[in-house]
Amino acid sequence: MRGLLCACAVGLLAVVGCGGADPFNKQPLTGSVTVKGKLLPYGQIFFEPAEGQKFATNATINDGKFVLTKETGLSPGKYSYRLMALDREEKTLSPAEAATSDPGAGKGKIAGPSVVIAEKDKAGEVTIKAGADNKLDITIP
Repeated sequence: MRGLLCACAVGLLAVVGCGGADPFNKQPLTGSVTVKGKLLPYGQIFFEPAEGQKFATNATINDGKFVLTKETGLSPGKYSYRLMALDREEKTLSPAEAATSDPGAGKGKIAGPSVVIAEKDKAGEVTIKAGADNKLDITIP
């Protein structure tokens, strides 16, 4: 009986250990975003396949840095990226601005972009390589 339990335990470990393979070969990616010499306080970066990869992803930018881990990363290949700058701070609007703002924002306060990124600077491309130290540092003048 004891031998049967050991054999079952070894078989279960073998099955569980084999199930974790990543069929997409996702790779980690780290990076930074600076605008006019300052780290972008908060934003999002979106990645879309440019060479037929199976999925897209995005990452949050905090204090100018973003990270995609192996679990949340990208398959090898070329990707287009697009930036969105956000501001987490509430700003008090003038009565005229409040009248034209989103009514869901309420009480004359709304989160707005803190850094304006020109349309030409919002997008670019990056190539992800298997087994490499994938890094994307974006500098916007």
